[in-house]
Amino acid sequence: MNFLSKLIFLLIVPLISIAAPGADIGKLGEAKDIQKVIRVQMYDNYFKPAAYKIKAGQTVNFIVKNKGQSVHEFNIGTVSQHLKHQPEIL
Repeated sequence: MNFLSKLIFLLIVPLISIAAPGADIGKLGEAKDIQKVIRVQMYDNYFKPAAYKIKAGQTVNFIVKNKGQSVHEFNIGTVSQHLKHQPEIL
């Protein structure tokens, strides 16, 4: 695992881990159900904001912009989903 992959993993997994586990994590929602909008700026060594407060069951619209020099991913899922995806980004 290279440095950038480790960094992405360390940034994403803790953020997703705060969400209540369930089948709806990372599922496409309906625009009419959006309860919160979170704007995320991805830089090469960090994301802004660094943490999000999301209530269980909320439908959230993430607006994500890469402001870094490197290609980044922003994934939403459970810890097990991220671990399964990890080999794909190496």
